[in-house]
Amino acid sequence: MFCFCCRLEIETEDNEISIFISSFVHLQEKSVLSRRVQGLIQGLWPNPVGFVFPKKGNWLDSLGVADCSSLLGTPRSVTLYISDLEVTTQIINLVDRILLEEIRKNDYKFTIVDCMDLEKGTVNIIEEGSVPVTQVMDVLHTVITREENYISAANSVRL
Repeated sequence: MFCFCCRLEIETEDNEISIFISSFVHLQEKSVLSRRVQGLIQGLWPNPVGFVFPKKGNWLDSLGVADCSSLLGTPRSVTLYISDLEVTTQIINLVDRILLEEIRKNDYKFTIVDCMDLEKGTVNIIEEGSVPVTQVMDVLHTVITREENYISAANSVRL
């Protein structure tokens, strides 16, 4: 069983409600995200980074938020934040998961990474915050290189 802490103040279409989770483990347990997505998130966590994903597949179901998916993000996407603050993490752990109003309005700057085309090997930086773009790109390059090496090694074993 889980609860949602939710403050709804939907005034315009620009207001988004995002998913905030306390740990990468919540995603690993569900194993709904691809190896590449998991690699990028794991490589950047724990840092103030938000990840924009498409609203397709069953990953929202597996997090238990499918029933309110019409309120999440935009019609095409939803932003997932993984907390890097101890106090926030403890609060989120108390209620299992947390949905909240778009947090980019405060002084704590998250780097927002658009992962809509991540499977094609590209990301777009929507907003640069505390984590520099170069760090995001370095992690992405490492993840893709590791993936290519894994595929190459698997193919050579078959020969």
